[in-house]
Amino acid sequence: MRKDGLSQNCIKTRKVRRNPDLFVFSEREKTVPYVTCDYYNGRKCFIKNKCCKLFDKGAGGGTLCLLAGMTCLEEERDMTRDYRDLPPAQGLYDPAFEHDACGIGFVVDIQGRRSYDIVSDALDILEHLRHRGGEGADGKSGDGAGILVQIPHAFLRRECAVLGFTLPPEGEYGVGMIFAHRYEHHLEEQQQAFAAIVEEAGQTVLGWREVPVDDSVIGAQAASVRPRILQVFIGRAPSLRNDMDFERKLYVIRRLAEKRITPRSRKMGSDFYIASLSSHTIVYKGMLTSTQIRHFYLDLSDLDFTSAMALVHSRFSTNTFPSWARAHPNRYIVHNGEINTIRGNTNWLNAREGKAHSLAHAITTMIPEPWEKDPFMSQEKKDYYRYQNFMMEAWGGPAAICFCDGTRIGGVLDRNGLRPARYYVTKEDRVILSSEVGALRTDPKNIRCKGRLEPGKLFLVDTAQRRIVPDEEIKHGIASSHPYGRDAGNIWSTCRT
Repeated sequence: MRKDGLSQNCIKTRKVRRNPDLFVFSEREKTVPYVTCDYYNGRKCFIKNKCCKLFDKGAGGGTLCLLAGMTCLEEERDMTRDYRDLPPAQGLYDPAFEHDACGIGFVVDIQGRRSYDIVSDALDILEHLRHRGGEGADGKSGDGAGILVQIPHAFLRRECAVLGFTLPPEGEYGVGMIFAHRYEHHLEEQQQAFAAIVEEAGQTVLGWREVPVDDSVIGAQAASVRPRILQVFIGRAPSLRNDMDFERKLYVIRRLAEKRITPRSRKMGSDFYIASLSSHTIVYKGMLTSTQIRHFYLDLSDLDFTSAMALVHSRFSTNTFPSWARAHPNRYIVHNGEINTIRGNTNWLNAREGKAHSLAHAITTMIPEPWEKDPFMSQEKKDYYRYQNFMMEAWGGPAAICFCDGTRIGGVLDRNGLRPARYYVTKEDRVILSSEVGALRTDPKNIRCKGRLEPGKLFLVDTAQRRIVPDEEIKHGIASSHPYGRDAGNIWSTCRT
């Protein structure tokens, strides 16, 4: 043992300034008291004077642990990644260390009945969450707002008929919402490149539609960087047997477009961003305030624009730069909170995306409930969480997530419970959830039951099954689908040897 109390087999980090007193502890150093450091402004850390478990942050390296009183440096990371719409690292600012905290909500008809009222009620929630969203100095350029809904088939069929092409039956085509180049020449180049990718994937471009907007309602800052907003309609090839096969094909198309078209677009001083591409859902969003989105996107005021579910988000960009692309909803989720481990967990999920069998499975993997010392939790669930703990760092929050795949919609709260959200279930079988109480006026006499998201628990509405699915049922199904206890034991045995 060293005189400072550290054993000699503590591991020196390689990617750090030469300091003989700076150590990283391995997982096997269970008996050695140590402290952890939180990242601050990219390169510096502060010490917490307590013993706790070593944890990793991000894709590039781990937290450095050291004796109290010393300074701490983060392990060097690869900072070459291109962060969309963000300025380069400068001074104390680094785009790799941005965090978000916002307002969220959704409305859903449990029976899956579509109506414009669902969309309108969700927009009402969004407008009542304006105080949760940031705004620019002009008071009219927002940090971001948006809505995710089911594809409004009747509305789009009507609009496309006016443009001269016919949509196939619902589910037989996908819709992409694209933020494209503002200038006509470059826009045509992007469209041609995208059509070539669709053809390469064995699918068919049915047509394009420029989304009608009202620029008069947005601020000068938002208007100066507003992209051309297009919808592309992709027909499903007969060889694709089911909806999931088609969704996978649309995912491949989107990823190829991001790899091929987006880099070329940036050289032209613009971007090519696909806000959504699915046969189930579509996203309307932008660098808008919560009260602008209904009026900016003229589609959202049409009574034929119907859905059985709608997910909304009002963005407050804490220490971040707002942009059209960074507004929420994302393609499946919205969040309210601090995503301290998002980069590392994203990489883990990308590496293991084939192992996630459902959206609920992916969410459960990323945001587990407190499980290690729960005496009432089943062993199969503990085995599942233990296995996932080897794969990725748990997202401890604070964060609340809402998610939607067009059939299922729900929410989850981090295991510390620091981003509360509440919900109502009405007698008409509607569920209203929001990060704020009273975001949508509801007659108390019409409320069948109400509750709040619980730490680490899933709240899921399945419109195919026409019910609210209990958390325990979901997680039992996931945990029992694979011998996680066996695999976790094998991993632990390998680590020890």
